[in-house]
Amino acid sequence: MCSNLLVMHPSGPFFSLTDKEYAEVLKKYPHLNDDCDINYERNSVSAAINVGGDNYFDNQDILSKFKRLFQLLTFKNEYKNHDFVCLLENARTHTAADMHINDFAMRPRTRSPLDKIDYIDENNKKQAIECYDDDGYSKGLLALAYKLNVFVPRKCKLNELKLLLS
Repeated sequence: MCSNLLVMHPSGPFFSLTDKEYAEVLKKYPHLNDDCDINYERNSVSAAINVGGDNYFDNQDILSKFKRLFQLLTFKNEYKNHDFVCLLENARTHTAADMHINDFAMRPRTRSPLDKIDYIDENNKKQAIECYDDDGYSKGLLALAYKLNVFVPRKCKLNELKLLLS
């Protein structure tokens, strides 16, 4: 799997440093030459990983690539006095679940397509919300919203609730 950084600059289309620029980077950031799971192209942010198993660019990999980019950018002589805008294609990860908000009903004891919903909270910890109570009845979308600490206005209609949670 490959990940490239394209640039709109005469030096492009791919961002990379000259050997001399990269040598300067390594004086300040020597860890950039350390081995890691990502195989970076020489003097670049472009990278590849081996295909097979669960190998993919996850959120942490993408953040690492951006950190590397910001460390390298200041050393690119052709980019001095330039402003930067980064656009990222946001593809679904392999962990995306096949469920849709429309598969849930609003009230308890109605339908729920899942037994539980797994998610990562704001502290980067894995959490799970059970969709059914101890008696085997679904909790309903409204109860799940409260469990997720989503503010639901009084007299909220189903479509409004689905919009809040989507």
